[in-house]
Amino acid sequence: MTTKEDKELFKKEMRARGVTPLKKRHDRVLYKKSAPKIKNNSKSITSSHDEGTIELMLEAFVSCSPEEKLFFARPDLPIKTIRKLRQAKIEFEAKIDLHAMNIEEAKEALQQFLMYCQQQRIGAVLVIHGKGRAIIKSAVASWLQSYPQTLAFCSAQPKDGGAGAIYLLLKKKKGRR
Repeated sequence: MTTKEDKELFKKEMRARGVTPLKKRHDRVLYKKSAPKIKNNSKSITSSHDEGTIELMLEAFVSCSPEEKLFFARPDLPIKTIRKLRQAKIEFEAKIDLHAMNIEEAKEALQQFLMYCQQQRIGAVLVIHGKGRAIIKSAVASWLQSYPQTLAFCSAQPKDGGAGAIYLLLKKKKGRR
């Protein structure tokens, strides 16, 4: 059990090393490249493209346990690509951190992130959903399975978050950057 003295010692050490806490929840969303501000007046964010729209629904989804390993792949995806994804042998171009968000915030952040990836023709990303009670984890798995641009996803290696994160492979939008 952590005592008051332990907490104070920890805070003192962190201050001495120049560590500061995050101010806002949306500071947790990380992009490798700078993300453009996307303005949209509608309640749900949609983006038209050849394969459909980005609209993640807050519908019922199958829940999974915090330690459960996730996996999904389109049937026509080569086994070699799936193996590379599972072994983290694909270079990830961007990442997003959704844990500590509520379901609505996570949905909004993921929609924005997917639109950004689509615009930038990003094909491989890391999505950190956290474990906790696995609500966000379950929702993310459900959303990404129904998203037409998803080629595959699987739980990350321990170095990248293990059961609290997934590697996601997306179809790249054709055209120029």
